[in-house]
Amino acid sequence: MINKAPASKAPSGHLNRHLEMLGLGPGASVDEINMAYLTLVKRFPQNPTEEDEARMVELRRAYDALRRAYAPLKAAPSSRPGGEAMNNKAPASKAPASKGPGGHLNRLLEMLGLGPGASVDEVNTAYFTLVKRFPQNPTEEDEARMEELRRAYDTLRHAYAPEKKRVRRSLLDRRYLAPIGGALAAFMLIGLLAMNYGTIRTKLIHFEPGAILRLKDKAEPYGEVVGFESQHRFDRGNPGPAYQIRKNDGSTVWVGERLVVNGMAPTQAR
Repeated sequence: MINKAPASKAPSGHLNRHLEMLGLGPGASVDEINMAYLTLVKRFPQNPTEEDEARMVELRRAYDALRRAYAPLKAAPSSRPGGEAMNNKAPASKAPASKGPGGHLNRLLEMLGLGPGASVDEVNTAYFTLVKRFPQNPTEEDEARMEELRRAYDTLRHAYAPEKKRVRRSLLDRRYLAPIGGALAAFMLIGLLAMNYGTIRTKLIHFEPGAILRLKDKAEPYGEVVGFESQHRFDRGNPGPAYQIRKNDGSTVWVGERLVVNGMAPTQAR
């Protein structure tokens, strides 16, 4: 356990902010820092949320910074009781002991009171349960025990991490990328065709002079195509492609290409 030392001996300002995070003021002793940190750690639930994990990381960084600041006053082993919780959103799959050399992970699980094949959630719960049992003012033996537990927990946390990485890699496997990419390309092509159907249809359909057209909702002929201009100048609007059509009454009109293609259909009736 680190001996008491006034916080004023450490650089002020930055450390004072760390003390505030622990609910302490400038000049707090080492014992007060230890007690405040463990008190806050014990308040976290055994199955912490993401917000709890983020808060735990902040408290741990503040605690570590304060311990480093007090270290020159007396050489002491760097212990960090508590620690970040593993992400509970990770798959609660079993971690085989074969991941560690010679059952090393099994020995670490035993330190947490667990057996081989314990899940991530079980490791998480066991670690926090043990941390909460330590007194608020730990002895040197308590600190050494907390350091052992923290190292065991961190090692297990890293051992489980590759499982999440493998899940991500499997999603990027070439066996899946090819069909997924093909399906996405097909959907994109269908979407583009749907959005540009009118324009594509206009380009594919062209009526030659002499074609008899009717309105799609009418049975009788509308008129006969007698001409076509790619840039016809209408009385209003911008120039554009248009058909000249001789109507049944003998008059001729210019009708925009889009209206003719989308609104009319060829017929043999006159």
